Amino acid sequence: MLKRFLALSISKVLWQKSTCLNTTLDDSYNKIREEIAKITELVLKAISQDIARIWSLIHPGQPIENVCLVPSEKDKAVEVCLKFYGKYQSDPRLTLSEGYRNSLGLSIF
Repeated sequence: MLKRFLALSISKVLWQKSTCLNTTLDDSYNKIREEIAKITELVLKAISQDIARIWSLIHPGQPIENVCLVPSEKDKAVEVCLKFYGKYQSDPRLTLSEGYRNSLGLSIF
């Protein structure tokens, strides 16, 4: 009887510790994901500024405004958004000419 009681007591303590460890791991995982999201946002913002600068070298006097790379909500991809001649474009592939798309690609890469 004493052995069963000790075994149950030990099992209960181990279960409590594992639950606590699981909670700690979940919290750590969430903090890491938040930090990755913040860093990703900063990097994409810096790259977006570089894209606008490089575009202005390729096409002086034909600015693109509000160039931004944003993480896709659907999958693990990055989308390009911009304003071109004052018109917001969530997908510039649909409206930019092939030459401008090529210039945008050069500016990105």
